[in-house]
Amino acid sequence: MRIEIVDLDAERIWVVKASLLLAGATFAFFVAAPGLLKYPLDFDQSIRILQIVLPVFVGYLGLATAFVFQNTVRSTNVYSNSSLIRLLLRGPIYVYSLGIVVVISVFWQTNLPGGAPASGMTIDQLAWLVSALVGLLAATTGLIVTKIFPTDEAKAHKDGEQNE
Repeated sequence: MRIEIVDLDAERIWVVKASLLLAGATFAFFVAAPGLLKYPLDFDQSIRILQIVLPVFVGYLGLATAFVFQNTVRSTNVYSNSSLIRLLLRGPIYVYSLGIVVVISVFWQTNLPGGAPASGMTIDQLAWLVSALVGLLAATTGLIVTKIFPTDEAKAHKDGEQNE
């Protein structure tokens, strides 16, 4: 069996960059969509979608920030399942990125003026699809992010469980 080394510092940097990019792009789109882009959402509906999406990426960034400012020595490499770790970390972010573009595009196209009445995607359907994409991130990337950005509090909790 070949052992691969994953540079967790590189993965941490990648997660931070991806989170900043996706949070910024999502924020910019949903703020600009109703007014500047003539996207078929009103501002309340756009804010509803932002309330679903932004907490995930802000959470990743919060863990990264806490990690940066703690005074512990950290390991930078993992020696087992490294390909799987990388796939589970990056794959869902790629799926989310593609999925959100598709969902936004379909909502837009099915709600263009002049379309058949009641044939477009509803705001509730849009919100459900966005929630499903965010759920994928929470179930996979979210857990891995807690492992690659461990905090002192999480370590203390883990140490307390081992001592019982």
